[in-house]
Amino acid sequence: MANKVSDEMEKQVLELQHQGKTIRKIANALKVSRNTVRRISRESGKEKEVKKVPLWARSIDWEKVKKEEGRGATLKILRTEFAPETSYHTFWQFYNKGWPLLF
Repeated sequence: MANKVSDEMEKQVLELQHQGKTIRKIANALKVSRNTVRRISRESGKEKEVKKVPLWARSIDWEKVKKEEGRGATLKILRTEFAPETSYHTFWQFYNKGWPLLF
């Protein structure tokens, strides 16, 4: 039998997902298990509505990043300019796999 979580908890989980937080980070922040976060997402029916692109990635002008890289700037430097709050690896993943899909 699944434990029922409060409506407030559900709202917090969905809001953090909308912000692009990972399941692990949401679970740690709210002190619940990752399976609870998954269940809330699945049961809410909004799992598919949540954008897979985090806010930081949506706010970046990826065309400008691509242009600057073409001029010789390294992705490491571009990450510190455009998204200092993210890790290099995450920035690299979005740049290599996601940036054309963000438009």
